[in-house]
Amino acid sequence: MGCSSGSANRQDDNLSGSGGSALPEGGAVGAGQGGVNSSGGSGPGGSAGAQSAGAGGSTTGGTSSGGSGPGGSVQGGSANGGSANGGTTSGGTSQGGSAPGGTASGGASSGGSANGGTSSGGTEQGGSTSGGSGNGGTSSGGGTGDDWYPCNQDTSGYDVVVTGSGNSWTVQRGNDSQSASGLENALTTAYGMLTSGRTSKESILVQGDGSIDASSQVRMSSYTVLNVCGTIDVTGTASGSDKSPIYARGASNIDIPHLTMTGSPQYAIFFRETSDIHLGHITLDLSTSAGRGLRVDNSSSSGIGLTKYDNLTVDYIFVRGSGGHGMETYGINNITVGQFVGERMGGCGLIFNDSTNAEVGSVDCTDCAYIDTGYAAFRIANQAGRIDGDYPAGNIHVGEVNATGGGRGIFCVSTSGGLTVDRFDIDAVGGDPDIFIENCYNVTMATDAGTLNTGRAYIGNNADNGPPASNVTFENITLTGGAYIEENCDAGDGNQAINITGGSVNMCN
Repeated sequence: MGCSSGSANRQDDNLSGSGGSALPEGGAVGAGQGGVNSSGGSGPGGSAGAQSAGAGGSTTGGTSSGGSGPGGSVQGGSANGGSANGGTTSGGTSQGGSAPGGTASGGASSGGSANGGTSSGGTEQGGSTSGGSGNGGTSSGGGTGDDWYPCNQDTSGYDVVVTGSGNSWTVQRGNDSQSASGLENALTTAYGMLTSGRTSKESILVQGDGSIDASSQVRMSSYTVLNVCGTIDVTGTASGSDKSPIYARGASNIDIPHLTMTGSPQYAIFFRETSDIHLGHITLDLSTSAGRGLRVDNSSSSGIGLTKYDNLTVDYIFVRGSGGHGMETYGINNITVGQFVGERMGGCGLIFNDSTNAEVGSVDCTDCAYIDTGYAAFRIANQAGRIDGDYPAGNIHVGEVNATGGGRGIFCVSTSGGLTVDRFDIDAVGGDPDIFIENCYNVTMATDAGTLNTGRAYIGNNADNGPPASNVTFENITLTGGAYIEENCDAGDGNQAINITGGSVNMCN
């Protein structure tokens, strides 16, 4: 994978942990990495615990259940009390409702109509999917964390509405209606209709499918809600660097409740030097061996330890067919990811570089890092999890990692740490080691349960990559298919393997 020396260049570190070549991240992305098989359905969903709070009058009783949608499961959670904008509800059973990004099941739903809306089971304000939060929106039954601006054909409440297809679009704000040729021009016109210098959010609804050239960079500004209830198809091959149809730099307070993108973007979504970002239900079904999914970083300069930007929430993201990483952060603090689902991508599924205070519900990957097999379904690197020279336990916390095929399953490297993974199922991945903890500190796998089928979990050391790994715990793990756990005896102190079933364990102490 080639990258130019454009403004986005950021240096990652070696893949193998033992002298592998370094790969720059960002910048112009070269083509010609081989074909991408983008066939198949969406990846298997892990569970993402959710709790939605009703913002509406006092309520009692009532349970919500059912509802289906693509992705993983969103597990219940009670939503109690709160005052509604009018009206009190009690009792009753609310049934289901489609939940983009996952099946909403169970959970007591209490809350009546919120913000004046009424639904079966209550209209809920907020709701979270493994930590992600949403505001407003109508749900039937249990609350949907990423549906605070639902795609239900309702145009009321939006400041600007964009409708059309192909080359014919209409952009309207109040009585001001303008025509636009192509979706890129329509988006640019819509952004221009929002209040300049605003300090509160204004919203845009896009209804319709359209295309944007891969060489375009369509920039968003602060305090913008962009709800895309259609599909953006990115066409052609990007020239130059930092090209994306969804781009922001030096901005804050941006929400994207829904986005579906296909085609060949250099970056599907690229945010630089941004804070307070909330992405809801994101589907990136790409067809490029060169491009990337979502990247959020802090600077165009190489190196770690630069100023971090705060508050990134992604409720649900599905990425298929990218040549690079599915979702990557660099220099971001306070991250919440409800569920990441990846299929057939060249780089990592989900990767955190120089990032801290992260909470992830689940990572589900099929054939992630199938090109660069030294990468992994889930990876942290470049001092991720480090705060003031320390690595607090659970600073990066992941509920579940499921990986099959592709490259490695889990990889912690380059003086990162503070990583806790509750559960994992790593099944016959293509990279070695399958689970690689190298020059990382205060890492625990797995607090609940883990399964490794074939391959090895390995505590390694690269003298050029920082002090030896220390305080690494493998626990509650079942080894099958000849899998084993191994420690490099040049590693540091406090490493242990406890409550291991099956396979073999070769620890130095």
